[in-house]
Amino acid sequence: MTGVLSLCVLGWMLGSFGGEGLPPLDDIFAKNSGSRFARLLADQGRVHVDLRPLLQDHGNLSQQQVNLGFQKIHDRFRVSKAQIINSQGDTNFAWLEVHLQLTLSDRKSGREHRAVFAFHFKQRSSQLALQRWVLQDLY
Repeated sequence: MTGVLSLCVLGWMLGSFGGEGLPPLDDIFAKNSGSRFARLLADQGRVHVDLRPLLQDHGNLSQQQVNLGFQKIHDRFRVSKAQIINSQGDTNFAWLEVHLQLTLSDRKSGREHRAVFAFHFKQRSSQLALQRWVLQDLY
């Protein structure tokens, strides 16, 4: 199933978010909440990351490296707006994809950018874990 998820499916897939719906990526990035971001990562798992050309972070990274990428975004840029713009999932394969758009201001130059990231989650045990984080568009 793609597109809008039914409430029943959403409850099953997103149980780890306390029934709040989608992972609160917009709130996590807007408030620079590294501890909440870390909770999205699977224990002992690696995450495929490609944040080029915004940052040079790419490859199958450890939790610590992924958290460092999150922090580097906030060190280099000020997040003035964060908004989930799309999501889709598939209960047969137990995955969820969320697109997050950020409005970023470079702390050094003051230039403003918009970046769209795709986050792919996979069901692990009773919760969703981040499997992939990629920069899809930068303008």
